Amino acid sequence: MYQTIHPDTIQIEKSLTGAEVRELADHPDLRIIQLAEALEPDSWKLLNTHLFAVRQDVRLRVYGFYDSVGDLGFLEWLPELRRLSLECEGEIRNLDALGSLGRLDQLQLSLATLTELDILEQVPSTLTDLHIGRTLSRKPDLQVLSRFGQLQNLHIDGHHKSLDIIRQLSTLQQLTLQSITVPDLAFVQPLQNLQDLTIRLGGIRDLKALAAQESIRYLQLSQIKGLEDITVIASLTGLQYLFLQALPHIRELPSFADLPRLRKIALDNMKGLRDIHTLEYAPGLIEFTHREAWEMKVAAYEPLLRNPSLKRAYAKLKTPRMMKQFHQLLIQYDKKDVLEEREQGRTNWWDDFPFQ
Repeated sequence: MYQTIHPDTIQIEKSLTGAEVRELADHPDLRIIQLAEALEPDSWKLLNTHLFAVRQDVRLRVYGFYDSVGDLGFLEWLPELRRLSLECEGEIRNLDALGSLGRLDQLQLSLATLTELDILEQVPSTLTDLHIGRTLSRKPDLQVLSRFGQLQNLHIDGHHKSLDIIRQLSTLQQLTLQSITVPDLAFVQPLQNLQDLTIRLGGIRDLKALAAQESIRYLQLSQIKGLEDITVIASLTGLQYLFLQALPHIRELPSFADLPRLRKIALDNMKGLRDIHTLEYAPGLIEFTHREAWEMKVAAYEPLLRNPSLKRAYAKLKTPRMMKQFHQLLIQYDKKDVLEEREQGRTNWWDDFPFQ
């Protein structure tokens, strides 16, 4: 038995018939199968043979177990599984069953009660995607990451011990550091294939090590405590999309004059920001959005709108009157309103962007 949560997500409840599993396998949009309670053994076997063996793009998400023990022994029945997310708050039993997933390629390990990462010694060293979630313990050691020589996407939430090991992961293309505070980002410098960097929460205040990192195409800096200097962005010549969120100490944007590939900038809740005049000289800028721009004056956007490369813009200003004035400026400078374009379904331009 299952129910559709989203066009690409279904929730399994108790058991599945062979007909239901084959029906799911034929569902072209299916990407996630999730559950919050154990299934009958026969249901797991059906999923392994008739779904996971033929649909390598489908992820199994196991979540919950807030007030009960989560038994992961069922993983032994899923040798064909390629993508797995474990998101459990309570006690976990039989975690060693992860070792039976010989074809595993993507793993999210978000187990609050985990005290060490030794279990990662038992999963395939060929993993390409790994998410290590926050734990109640500070003991987990990231040294084990050294065995993943093909890792392309890494997300670490709240773990610091042996973080420097990341410098050895030369195949990394995407890196997310969440709720992490370290003195600098020197361990990122050797990552010549890194394209997507997200730093969220925590207190990483020194970004100088990113200087001239030409491979970075997407950069997100969000809610970083005490961050005052983002001038290093001016040297990221490969940058295509910049997202800045909730950085209250940033009062002005850096120069974008030497960033010809930068096509999209999104700002959100930048309370200290007042000066955005450098946007006028961003040579490749096509789209700009600014949400929760409560402290901004309408006139501050004129340099942006004078930029001949800009096609679309949007700013959520403090009052309806200011919003109207901004819209009038858009008309004056012959620019489109981003929100209006999306609401009207005029989004053929969306494919122009490498990142959403």
